[in-house]
Amino acid sequence: MKRSDMEFWLRSLERSGRHQAFYLSHARHCLQMAAEFCRLGNRSEAAKALTDAGKHRRMAVACIRDAAGIRNLLLEDCHD
Repeated sequence: MKRSDMEFWLRSLERSGRHQAFYLSHARHCLQMAAEFCRLGNRSEAAKALTDAGKHRRMAVACIRDAAGIRNLLLEDCHD
């Protein structure tokens, strides 16, 4: 793998990590909002917030999968 390719994949790995942190942060915020809505007795808004938290969590998991794929690609190149 050329140096420019390696740098591209390392930047992609870094970006994936930032996106993962972003989505997990939003998922946490949605969970906090859901807890607050439950405390206030607003079950409808709590359900919406839980749904949003699930969406953000799934996006974070997708970022984890992307990072694992990039890592595997880089490891394979190291072993060649």
